[in-house]
Amino acid sequence: MSRLTDNIGNFQTGDLVFTRYPPDPKSKQPCHVTLFLDDPDRYVHAGAVKLEIADASTYATDAGVRGYLHAHPTDERLRLRAAEVAQTFARTLTPTPYGDYPSTKLIEKLNPKLKLPEGGPQASRFQGMIRYDNFGGIPFEFASLLRVLKWTSRAIKGNVALSENRGFTCAAFISICHQVARMLIFFDEARTSPETIHECALKLGGYAVPKAELRRNLQVIAEHPKTHKPIYQGHALRENSNRPLLDSRKEELDSKAASFYEDDWQSYDIKYEPSSEFEWHWVIIQRDWLKIHPAKMKSLQAIFGEFLFDAKYVNSRILPGVVLTGGWEATEYTAY
Repeated sequence: MSRLTDNIGNFQTGDLVFTRYPPDPKSKQPCHVTLFLDDPDRYVHAGAVKLEIADASTYATDAGVRGYLHAHPTDERLRLRAAEVAQTFARTLTPTPYGDYPSTKLIEKLNPKLKLPEGGPQASRFQGMIRYDNFGGIPFEFASLLRVLKWTSRAIKGNVALSENRGFTCAAFISICHQVARMLIFFDEARTSPETIHECALKLGGYAVPKAELRRNLQVIAEHPKTHKPIYQGHALRENSNRPLLDSRKEELDSKAASFYEDDWQSYDIKYEPSSEFEWHWVIIQRDWLKIHPAKMKSLQAIFGEFLFDAKYVNSRILPGVVLTGGWEATEYTAY
């Protein structure tokens, strides 16, 4: 029998540890994923209440609920940067809550006369992400880029919560840390200033369809007790949350991309050829907003690698598939 405690002394900062592994689709206890810190032995995770740093001895809490998976990223710079991002978000003055708000019970309390459909309100981030059983359902799109730039901006500021109200689930949090770490490494290499990153994140938000327009046909089922903002049926579903690029802004980016390709593309020593319309939009965002020289540009695939997916909607049932690919050393343990 292989035990987690037999080797935990060799785990390094930035390693991932999955508990309740392997995932069991019939179980009410899905996998949980954490990011390990080796000095002293602790871990960062989206806990039951909020993002937090916990003692590694609490891995024993899940002893007997299947096993554990330890995943070590072979890229040391990436491993340490992801840990830095995770700790930054776990230590903000305003904590980021776990992504189960608003729960079905809360909706029923706020609106006792409401008759919810069989699937529940589908209003919390947990309810939104648990639907997906493969990465094909959560591709990296414009809304994903908008979010990762926003998260990167917040990580740089260092004192801003990742999410003040709606929170994140464990798999989403770990994926966000890796996406932000990869983006920060790219910006370091391109020598992009923090001010430029902040401005780009802010400007890009104005290129997306407004949330109100995206949800105008949804049923209001309750009101947020603190902010008094409406809570919609299906609020957290990907199709009701991911803000696409405005048609007028898409035309603008298309035109700039076509002009750049015809007039300037061949004159630069660019390391890749954009493979899609979205990648061409990313080229223009790099050039015009992030002030990155074409010779230093990278594709989204080159930046994010195996984490090129919609991090907000990933769940712990499918995330282990990422660390069983190249670039990771994974070991399964059957007991604590």
